[in-house]
Amino acid sequence: MIIAKSKMFAALSGGGNYFLFSAGEKYPAKSLHSGALPLMKQDRCFCEAKAIKKAVQPCQAGNILSLKEAESVFGKVILVAFYNQNAIGVRYLEKALQRAGYQVKLIFFKSYHSTKPSLPTEKELALLSHMVREEKPLFVGLSVMSTLYLEAVSLVSRRLRCGKSLVVWGGVYPTMFPERALKEADFVIRGEGEQAIVELCRALEGKLDFSEVGNLVYRREDQVMKNSLYPLTENLDVLSYPSIGGRNKITIDKDKISAGDPAVRGLGYETAASRGCPYVCSYCCAVSLKRIYKGKYVRLRSVDHVIEELLTAKERMKHFYYIHFWDEIFSEDLDWVREFSEKYRRKIGLPFIIWAHPLKVNQEALSILVNAGLYEVTNY
Repeated sequence: MIIAKSKMFAALSGGGNYFLFSAGEKYPAKSLHSGALPLMKQDRCFCEAKAIKKAVQPCQAGNILSLKEAESVFGKVILVAFYNQNAIGVRYLEKALQRAGYQVKLIFFKSYHSTKPSLPTEKELALLSHMVREEKPLFVGLSVMSTLYLEAVSLVSRRLRCGKSLVVWGGVYPTMFPERALKEADFVIRGEGEQAIVELCRALEGKLDFSEVGNLVYRREDQVMKNSLYPLTENLDVLSYPSIGGRNKITIDKDKISAGDPAVRGLGYETAASRGCPYVCSYCCAVSLKRIYKGKYVRLRSVDHVIEELLTAKERMKHFYYIHFWDEIFSEDLDWVREFSEKYRRKIGLPFIIWAHPLKVNQEALSILVNAGLYEVTNY
């Protein structure tokens, strides 16, 4: 919980606008709705007046947005990816919601750092929380994939909930520890969430009871309710693939709001041709994810579906020159590998990286993939 001990702030109405008062100064904070900034006490969240003042500025050079411009592209659901501008899983959720008819805003919060990600600044928290309050989405979905940045997620979650926004946690961490996650969130979605996130929207609109939403964990009075999981989608092609570009994407980092999809400017494109891992290594989260599901866990997209995604990426990303496949273990199916390599070499023709396991590769498959453009194999 972020608490300021040096100053006291309050939001008051005046002439149709709202003003923040601090030590004799007053700053117009346009578009703040009544009650958006509560009177500060040590047990309540707040947005620092100075941070809000600096946030509400005209659009600067490049792609930096003013707060008002950023708000204009918000929709009914807000998804937040932390320290990851590619965020493949979050992009799949975005597509699922869009195909169901919901407007989605995707926020990339903070830049990637592999070992020591910096905590969000007060201004960054203020930018995010103010934008969420203005839009009033059905909920804000937070992607929680690692304990490396759990403190940052908690800061964001507490700030948003203090503003009366509904917060949903999803990802590896809340799937493995749903009861812990529910202490910080209003709802938790376990496992693969494309169907669950759409059904949660319907439940919040009063079209379903929460007990009917698979994968959902929530509180009913003092009891934690953990709904059963939807079966895994075996035909991954029906899920489509993530969108690239679009004005519904914004980055908050270094105390600024930037417009557009950061992936469009990237030098590499990230994707996966499959889901699931055949192994149960004790040091990996995959074993815990695999245990909660029944039936076929490792599933493979069709070659044509993968190639279609990569052709779309080539069309929309003008500077990228390699592709990174994040499959936990790249396919060893020789028929699939042969078809993929032939079509990839002919239609895509870029170097690519795969993940593999020494026990799941063979000389023939590697030779075929190298001929198609494979230049690096990463293993566990």
